Amino acid sequence: MRIFGFSIFASIIVGGSFIAAFNIIDIKGMVMSGIKAFSFNMMIVFAVLFYIVMKVAGGMMSVSVSKRQNYCRAKIFVNEKWAEFTVLMDTGNFLVDDGNGRKIIIAEFSSMKDILSAETQLLYLKRIPSECIKDFVTDKGEAERMFVIPFSSLGSEGGSLTAYKLDFAELYNENKTVIKNAAVAVYNGSLSQNGGFGGIINPCILDN
Repeated sequence: MRIFGFSIFASIIVGGSFIAAFNIIDIKGMVMSGIKAFSFNMMIVFAVLFYIVMKVAGGMMSVSVSKRQNYCRAKIFVNEKWAEFTVLMDTGNFLVDDGNGRKIIIAEFSSMKDILSAETQLLYLKRIPSECIKDFVTDKGEAERMFVIPFSSLGSEGGSLTAYKLDFAELYNENKTVIKNAAVAVYNGSLSQNGGFGGIINPCILDN
């Protein structure tokens, strides 16, 4: 919604700038005089004006997005095994807890796989549906940590993810935050188009 608003704002700026330029330079008179009235210098002026306006509008949009989307490092622990990855702190992510107060970190399988047994990793590599993975796990200790949590994302009506109860999680931003009651929900795909992060949290989970 914010990006849409800034797009409208940028359109107004660009449109207004060109209307002002048309009035100042008397474009109407030039058109009446013929195409020869347009000089090379005039074209440069318009190009520079367009660049400045778009640069300013784009910068404003970038600032707005960066305020909403910040990053931190996450380190998750299970039975003396751990995995570390970059997470996106996004207020648009509404998967905050499991309904029982356990804070949720969404992570790509490739980012958190080191805390899983080789058997369970193979199930993810075989693309077993999330709600069925627990049925194939023979490690009793690992199976007891697993539960299914509802999850929906942009472009899908809804689904579920398998989550794992953690011993604890550490999040590193400006400060170190330790979350003792945490779980990682595994997304068997890519969360970032360019590989810039491997997990997502709502920043409110930092408020213990």
